[in-house]
Amino acid sequence: MTALLAGLAVFLIAAGLRQPATSGVVAPYVGYSIAASRKVGLVISDEVILWSGIGSVVGAVALPVPWVFGLLLGGGAGFFTELTSRRRSRRRRRRRLGYELPAIADHLALYVLSGESVLGAMRRVCADATGVAAAELSDAVTAVDEGSALVEAVRDVAGRSAHPDAARLYELLAQAHRSGARLVDALDIFAADRRSAIGREMTEEGGRRALIGYGPILGLMIPTTLAFLIYPTLAGLDALAAAP
Repeated sequence: MTALLAGLAVFLIAAGLRQPATSGVVAPYVGYSIAASRKVGLVISDEVILWSGIGSVVGAVALPVPWVFGLLLGGGAGFFTELTSRRRSRRRRRRRLGYELPAIADHLALYVLSGESVLGAMRRVCADATGVAAAELSDAVTAVDEGSALVEAVRDVAGRSAHPDAARLYELLAQAHRSGARLVDALDIFAADRRSAIGREMTEEGGRRALIGYGPILGLMIPTTLAFLIYPTLAGLDALAAAP
């Protein structure tokens, strides 16, 4: 009972130390943003506090160590478990956005060719598409609807995007809206570059998977082969040494 109460106390103290203002600023991209995480550092979210508290209680009750050490070990395990899950979610979101970017660029180019403005093309894409890129563009459109300038809204989303190439796409949109530059050609070049990058990434991923698959096989084959090669030699030398 003492360990349980201590775990609940740690949970409540951590909840009191949480900074809701910082969490609110990065809430749309918490766990997924590259640039935002560099700016504000580690954000103590509700999930991190929850898993730390659960780990503290479980560690204090279940581990065969003094309850103080169990409290610390369980809280640390819950904390790092949640951070690991967050990193995996960030990687999945980044990978998905990277695959979406060429199609989103093509759709934007088609709408611009049909006579839509940059903002109109963004609205059409947000209405027709789903996914990470559409969600990020929707944030920019929402900011414009609330009174922000398009260039500022797009660049704000670019700074918090899940993929660095997405920031390049959003910067193209901002430049085209500000200066009236030809956007279609730039989007075509961007889509081609991104498709080439996807091909390289898939090749690298295939190589890594091959190494992971063949690594254990080679690790077993090489010692076994060496043993079969060396053992007869050693046995022959031992027989010669034992001969009169």
